[in-house]
Amino acid sequence: MKTRLLIILIILSLVLTTSLENVFAICNTGPGGASLCAGADFSATFDKTNPQNTDFSRIIISGPEGKVLSVKVLDSALLQKISDTVQIGSNGKTTYAFDITKYSYGKYQVQVSDGTSIMKLDFSVGPTTSPSTSNSDKATLLIYTNVSWKADIQTSSNSTSISGNTATQYSFTCTNNDPYNITIYSPSSHGNGIALWTVVNLVQNGQMLDVGVNHVANGQINLSGNCNVAQFPLSNNGLIFFTTDKTVYQYGDPIQISGYVLPDMMYPPAQVLSSTIINSAGQAIKKDSSTFGTINTFYFYVNTHGGLWKPGKYEVVLEIFGSKAESNIVINSPGQKQSSLQSAKHIPIWFKSTTKNWSQGKISDDEFMQAVQYLTKQGILNVPYYNSPATSTQSLLSWIRTSASAWSDGKISDDEFVNALKQFNLG
Repeated sequence: MKTRLLIILIILSLVLTTSLENVFAICNTGPGGASLCAGADFSATFDKTNPQNTDFSRIIISGPEGKVLSVKVLDSALLQKISDTVQIGSNGKTTYAFDITKYSYGKYQVQVSDGTSIMKLDFSVGPTTSPSTSNSDKATLLIYTNVSWKADIQTSSNSTSISGNTATQYSFTCTNNDPYNITIYSPSSHGNGIALWTVVNLVQNGQMLDVGVNHVANGQINLSGNCNVAQFPLSNNGLIFFTTDKTVYQYGDPIQISGYVLPDMMYPPAQVLSSTIINSAGQAIKKDSSTFGTINTFYFYVNTHGGLWKPGKYEVVLEIFGSKAESNIVINSPGQKQSSLQSAKHIPIWFKSTTKNWSQGKISDDEFMQAVQYLTKQGILNVPYYNSPATSTQSLLSWIRTSASAWSDGKISDDEFVNALKQFNLG
């Protein structure tokens, strides 16, 4: 009897010991080293052998599809700096990235756990020593915001999750024509009287691949397309929309610059819009700035004679909240003939994205009407005032919204869309 009881106690002891070992299984690695844990079905490693104070540090995590893991970042005193979760993608891999640009120099640790096994990856933050690399296959996600956010980035070869509380930028591999899908989430919170907003730009090789705007709590922005395929001009980045009255000028002609900024920029603290014109030699030959009060539209003139002005190509750069929008113009020699096509008024490209947002219900009727009225006052749209007593307001709006959607998708011409706008009462 005693022998049988002893055998049972030994078996229970072995079972209990094995269970405890599984619960507290720990894998330690050096910077960038492969993590191996007895019984663990996932692994994690840094994408660089010694991550430094670059924009983001990235961890490559592999394991079963859909598996959810906790991720913690601790400083040298084991104080928690980040606590988050990540889900492994459909290809059995995901990338978790976190901003370390504001971390103090020193040693840190990342802990990845499934509740049973814990993988520990040590890294240090210090002056960067790695050589710069070509960014031709890199796209950069620029996030401008006044709320916390979380973003999921997916390409055909990888998936990444990042998060933050302020404006930031994050670069990722985006090879030619590779499809991307990006979702940026905003929290469900109140702005305490201040409008909540997030604007996202995706840029690559001097092109604006995609733009997204969200100004509601608990909202999200979706970006999709193909790498190295621009869907927007650089003069439209979501925070600033602008156009010049012409693309080709005679020397001495004034340049009219007009557009508007995201309405939420008018909330305190006031934001400053700066403008810079740069010549082909890279010299800034004209700088100016203005602060927005209660009106978010703007227009101003720049004289093109004297000083460093001369015939050639120029870049117009507008900046607000650290976000830049830009366009190019040409100044011809005095007396050089300028085509009527180049000098003609045209509907600015930013209005197409505004129209598409309105047709999809992302901005209100009043916001869209403000844009129409602004372009009408500038002489860019020549839309006669018209009221149709036989047509209800809602059916009229529905009809014009359909036309707007077709125009923003390139299915009808500018003239056809302007004819649709004639049904609006702009008075």
